[in-house]
Amino acid sequence: MAFSYPRFNGDTNVEDHARSFLNVWNANHVSQRFLEAEAHTSKIVEFGLTLDKRAACWHAQLNIAVFTSFDQLQSAILCFFHRSIPQCEIYSIRQLQQESVVDFSLRF
Repeated sequence: MAFSYPRFNGDTNVEDHARSFLNVWNANHVSQRFLEAEAHTSKIVEFGLTLDKRAACWHAQLNIAVFTSFDQLQSAILCFFHRSIPQCEIYSIRQLQQESVVDFSLRF
C-alpha cells in the first residue's frame, strides 16, 4: 500500500476515521478496476485492519459475512461508537418594548 491507513481505537471521532479510511482506500486502489461488490469486500476486510483496542474487540465479535456493503459496516461502527452530545436547554430571550437596554441586561 502506498499510503498508511489511519488507526482507530474507539477513543477518537469515528466519523473522521471512516472518512479518512475511505480517502486512503481510494488513493491506494485508484489504479485498480474493482467491480462494486469487490470494492465493498476489499473495504470491509481492510477496514478491520485499521482498528485497535476496544474497536478491534468490537469488530472481532461481528459476523462480517452479513455485511454486503461497506456502507452497512460503516453504519454499524458509527452507531456503536457515536459520541452523544449531552442535551442542553436552549432559551430565547427578548427585550421588552418598554424596557431599557440597562434593565434588560440586569434581568440576565
